[in-house]
Amino acid sequence: MWTTRPSSAVRPVTDPRSDDPSGVVFGPDGRLYVTSSRPATGAPSDDIDKILIFDGTTGKFVDEIGLDTPGATLRSAAPGLLFGPQGLLYVTITQLDASGTATGVGSVRRYNVASKQYHDLVLPQAYLALPTLFTVGGTNPATLAYEK
Repeated sequence: MWTTRPSSAVRPVTDPRSDDPSGVVFGPDGRLYVTSSRPATGAPSDDIDKILIFDGTTGKFVDEIGLDTPGATLRSAAPGLLFGPQGLLYVTITQLDASGTATGVGSVRRYNVASKQYHDLVLPQAYLALPTLFTVGGTNPATLAYEK
């Protein structure tokens, strides 16, 4: 995984907390947000699915947003991330069982990254079985940044 911002050098991001990264987006704060899915086997009991936050210039780990709780029967993998209006982070969630198999239930969450709190924009349901990528009206297709 790499960080890059306009006018900066490309830098590798390596972090032991990163498992099977899929969703990646730069936030309006210049930080890099990366989803990390807990391995189905061999993970520590307190490991969870999460969004890791890195400094967008140095690549150093800054913080994380937990997507579920340790020991939860159902897990929340997040293949899609996008910052939208008001700087909120929109996250597609694919529900997984304890073995890491998709249950066929998906949702869309809207996170305030400062408080790490979310609101279910689309409640968990079967007809949104495997949500992945999406866009918010007004996004620049070259960068996926929200334009006012």
